[in-house]
Amino acid sequence: MTTLKVAQLTDLHVCLPGQLAYGKVDTNAYLVRAIDRLNALHDTLDAVVISGDLVDHGTPEEYATLRPMLDRLTLPWWPVPGNHDSESFWSVFSDRMPEAIPDVGYVIEHAGVRFVSWTPVLLVIPMAS
Repeated sequence: MTTLKVAQLTDLHVCLPGQLAYGKVDTNAYLVRAIDRLNALHDTLDAVVISGDLVDHGTPEEYATLRPMLDRLTLPWWPVPGNHDSESFWSVFSDRMPEAIPDVGYVIEHAGVRFVSWTPVLLVIPMAS
């Protein structure tokens, strides 16, 4: 059986620069710190799954803020939408989800493991050798 070490980030609720989630939390700053930490663990992890809610209100501007932040990850990563995510999710991350079916999901194979993102569920299925 394949062993894979996967980190998960969830409920990022990224906001526009200068805004706080729920008027209280600087989620953008927390995400930057989390990405820095994951990048420092690059040699001990195999991938990162980022599950929704990726942004707070689902606006194109929030995704435009989020995407460059996630592109700083040095590990392979895949997004999974949540209930705050919108139609914009599917176009912003289309390069991370080949052959995705919007509002349904996508499949990624990495290091002998098949990741099935079936909105809003993520299944991890070891592939037969």
